Amino acid sequence: MPEGDTIHKLAAVLAEELVGRELRGGRVRPRPDVVLAGRSVGGVAARGKHLFVELGSRAGDDGLVVQSHLGMHGGWYRFRHGERWTKGPVGAARDLAPRADLVLETAELVYVCHRPQELAVLAARDAERFVAARRLGPDLAAAPIAEEELARRLAALVDRDAPLVDVLLDQRVASGIGNVHAQEALFAARLHPLTPWLALELPELAALFGRAHAQLAANLGPGPRRTRTPLERTDGRGDLFVYGRAGEPCLVCGAVLVGARLGRGSRPTTWCECCQPRVATP
Repeated sequence: MPEGDTIHKLAAVLAEELVGRELRGGRVRPRPDVVLAGRSVGGVAARGKHLFVELGSRAGDDGLVVQSHLGMHGGWYRFRHGERWTKGPVGAARDLAPRADLVLETAELVYVCHRPQELAVLAARDAERFVAARRLGPDLAAAPIAEEELARRLAALVDRDAPLVDVLLDQRVASGIGNVHAQEALFAARLHPLTPWLALELPELAALFGRAHAQLAANLGPGPRRTRTPLERTDGRGDLFVYGRAGEPCLVCGAVLVGARLGRGSRPTTWCECCQPRVATP
């Protein structure tokens, strides 16, 4: 599933190519009645893992916002007019057309959103109301969350016995963290994924979310997602410390990394039992 840094990079690319352009066609699968031709793209923005495309007005409305959340299987693709909508290796390419849920056509190119987990058409005035209804927390790719705001959201939204692996992934606390950044932030903080959040003092929790913010912000540029520094990567052992490395040696202590499905979503999680020892509930 794309995380907040990926969606911010996607928004930047789409904004550069689409903002100010007039659409000559397209469609939104959930709303076949919506006419896209003639609307200009007013903006493209990310909020956590959600992408918002602002479209100008036509007769009878004040403009629209198309919201998408890619989930596990969604993706955006760009094609020339007349080009077949496929993705993948030659001879085994996937046909994207049957699940092209959002299509935006400019005079030059066609932009296709394929298999998003969520897709909605909102009146422009309702976009902020959508964010409020989801109770999305501050966007960590944009800025760190203040201690006071973190404390308020934890107290209001999170079960008292919730483990850190769930708290980090709860988009109501702070939006944008996914499985990669959650595991990497926990390793950087030397915290076991199942540590109850109440076992930490507020400054420790703020520091953990601060690490996640730093990771997201550092990955807004081009290239693969990385949490290891250039000097650390000279060993040729990859870009990440723990994510996807279960069964391999820890890059800090050498112990074998452990992998299991943890938390409310039973997500594959990797950690080092030596660097991230489990602590008792206070």
